[in-house]
Parts: sequence; structure tokens; C-alpha cells
Amino acid sequence: MENKINGDEQQNDIESEETIIIICFDPNNEFNDHIEDLKQQINDSVIFYSELELCISFMKSIENEIIFLIISQLNNFKQIKNIFLFDISNNSNECLSFEDSKIFGIYDKFDLLLTAITKQINLIETKMCQCCFFDQNQYENKDLSKQSNSFLWHQLFPDVLLHLSSDQQFENVDQSILKQFPWINDYEPNEAVRLFMKYPSIRETINKALKNEDIKQLYMLRYFLSDLIENLQFGKENRIVNRRMIISRSEFNQIQEHNGKLVMMKEFFTANTDRSSCHASSTKQISVLFEIELNKNSIFADLELSNQETILFNLNSTFRIDNIQQQNDQLWIIKLISVNDGQLIKQKYIDDTRRQFQDLSISIIFGKLICDMSQWNQSQVYFEYLLNNYSHTEDLAWVEHGLGQAHHWKGEWNESRIYYDRSYERMMKNEPVRIKDSAVILSEISKILYLQGQIEESFYFHQKALAIHMKYYSPYHPHIATKHCKLT
Repeated sequence: MENKINGDEQQNDIESEETIIIICFDPNNEFNDHIEDLKQQINDSVIFYSELELCISFMKSIENEIIFLIISQLNNFKQIKNIFLFDISNNSNECLSFEDSKIFGIYDKFDLLLTAITKQINLIETKMCQCCFFDQNQYENKDLSKQSNSFLWHQLFPDVLLHLSSDQQFENVDQSILKQFPWINDYEPNEAVRLFMKYPSIRETINKALKNEDIKQLYMLRYFLSDLIENLQFGKENRIVNRRMIISRSEFNQIQEHNGKLVMMKEFFTANTDRSSCHASSTKQISVLFEIELNKNSIFADLELSNQETILFNLNSTFRIDNIQQQNDQLWIIKLISVNDGQLIKQKYIDDTRRQFQDLSISIIFGKLICDMSQWNQSQVYFEYLLNNYSHTEDLAWVEHGLGQAHHWKGEWNESRIYYDRSYERMMKNEPVRIKDSAVILSEISKILYLQGQIEESFYFHQKALAIHMKYYSPYHPHIATKHCKLT
């Protein structure tokens, strides 16, 4: 199927197996100059409409696919996942006043719009997988602060969770959580594992939120999650456990591609001693049996369920894919070995990040990672939690810098500038004044001004940032290299 479809002429030429559909509602033909770019750079289907009624009719017919909508004027469509507003005239007042919209960002340059759509497609496709992978080869020689992926997210999250729940009162648990799980405000911390396994509703809610990296849902469950993690322990002996799963063919292909590499499950993963056969494979799904070798690197809880030994793994448990074999037409055996590489990679990511931004707390580093993963709405929600609930423990200058970045990448430049200015003001009022850190903020302000077309003022802030970096950093520091690159 071709990447460009004229929706006014074709309404039914969408294959059912597609997961993302990009619809461009373009009544004024503003995308004529960019059609070829969309065809060449985005592999998903791009459907163009110029008539509103036909566009609405098609979107109402969509049930299972995810819709990305590119528009130059705003309308309320229920089926849409994300709205990308292409606002050449910079007249976005109508958009900003639209309550509870699904606006992902506002863009007046096509290349920024294209980058945002591509990143969001990659993000959604990654979230659809139950696993995340990491190539551990030669990572010691790489700057991991430049990487941003689900593997690092799930490695960092347990530490962040314990950090954020350490000084809060349990009575502050969200009322919506109390309504859904009335027992959650009246349990002993050492019962967390038992309750997690007893109630499918809490297990499904948590694992779904982890798979989707849903900051809001996970934050509301932070106390229970921290109790759950703290009740897991290192293993003391080697043994083999198993987990039967049905996975998609695309996910199985990813596992095959990463044979010998690291893998994590994006949930609290369970396994047991049962090796009974799986369901039959189908065209789109494959039955697999994970055969897992436990050792002293494994962190889990030992349980006795249905007269068999069951293991509940920690969230960031890491395995090396050791071997993949087909047992018969209906089952593949995937052998995993528990390793501690995930902890080593996590610590190197933290160390590499702190070499560029000194003294960042684990919570600020995590927020930076979320933003680097292009999860800008999630990043905004997360930093707002820090700003509103942890002002007494967190570095608010870096929190407001994080909020500035989230708005920056969403195309909300005025809001971004407000937070950058607040961050800079905090650094200047600090005792002693944080001149070195302020260069980061000045550089971000320079970028905002450039995007707004204020070239001379942008260059002024750029020069101020460069002067500070030249004074405090070696000529080979990444900050210096970046600034020189931008000057050329």
C-alpha cells in the first residue's frame, strides 16, 4: 500500500493489521509542499482529507488503530490519539483555550512537525512490546547519557520510586486509588507481595501502567509499589523456573534479533516450575516458554501458589538471552540467564549524566530521561509532581528547567520561556550563585528565541552560555563541542 492516500477518494484501503494511521486534514492545501517528505520519511499510512465530513466519517469508522491527526485548525474528534497542530500563521489562541484536548504540540516548521510524529510513532511501537532490550557490548566505552530508551526507564524507576515515597505519609494516597482498591490504606508493608498476587485487579493495573510507562498511575500507587519492591530479596541458590507466554510475531522477531543481548520484562514478571505445553501458535502470535536460570543476581519473592513454586521478579530484573530453539510447531524455548548487567548499566547512565550536569538527584535524572524519550506530556506531569509535592527536597531550578524542556519540545515556547526564566532566577539568587549551571538555561533560552525568529537576541544568549562553558569546562567537554557546532 502506498504511503500517501487521498482520503477524499479512498475510504476503505486500510489494512486491518495496521496500528497507527496518520490523517492530515488540509482544507486549505497547506501541505502541498510537504507531501513527498511525508511519503519518504514516515512509513505508516498518511491519509489526506480536504473535506471535513469525509474526514470525520472515516475517523468514526476506526476502532482498533491509533490515529495521529495533523491539522491547521482545531476540532474535537473522539477517536484521535494525538493532535499535531501545524500553525504556519502562529495563531494558536483557539488551540490553547481548547480544554482537555489531545494536542501533542504546535509547530510552525514542517521539519519539527515531522520529527515529532516520527518520534511518537517509534514510542508507541516500543510501548506495544512486552519486552525491552539492550546491547551490552562495549557499553563501558559509550556515553550512556546520550541514550534514551525503555530499558533505562525500567532500570531507574524502582530507585526513583523508593526515593519519592521515602518521606511521604501514607495517608496522602489518592482518593481514586482508595475507591478502586479500598484495602490499600489499611495493610502492613510486609503483606504487599501477597496482596499483589491475591488481587488480579491491582496486578493488572500496575503491570499495564508499567508497560505504558504511565507516570500518573504509577505515582498514585507509589507507596504500595515501594512496599512491593522492598519485600523482594536476592536469590541464594541456582535453579530453573519457567514462564509460558503468547507473544506477537513482531515481538518474537525482536527477541531473535537480540539473541545474546539483554532483555527485561516491562512488568513484575512471574515464573514457576510448570513446563506444561503452551497454546498453539497462530499467524500473528507465537507460543514461547521462557526457561530462566536463577542465580545470586536474581531479585524475587518466593511464593507457593497452586501447589507449585512461583517466583515474582523485581521490576528491573535483567536477563541475557542465551538460546532460542523451536521445540515443535507449537512451541519455542527461549533460555534466559539472570545477570546484574542492568544495575551496572543503570549506574553508568547516572554517572555519565552527572558528568555533564553535576549533583543531579536520581529523580531529576529520571525526568530528564523521560523527556529525552520524547514523552513530553509524561515529562511535564512528572516534573509538576516534583514541583508541587517535593519542593522541600528537590532542586527546583532543575525541576523548572525540566518543565521548560517539556513545553519546549511540545512547541509551547512561551510557557517554556517562563519556566526557563524561573530556573535562571533561582540559580542567580542561590548562595553561592550557580553561574556554571546557568549556562544550560541560557543555552535553552537561546534556542527558544531562535525558534521564535529573534535571531540577534538568540545569538546574545548563545554567546553568554558559551562564555560560561569556556570558563568552567575543558575544550573537549560535550557542552563546548555542542556550542561550537551551533556557531558553525
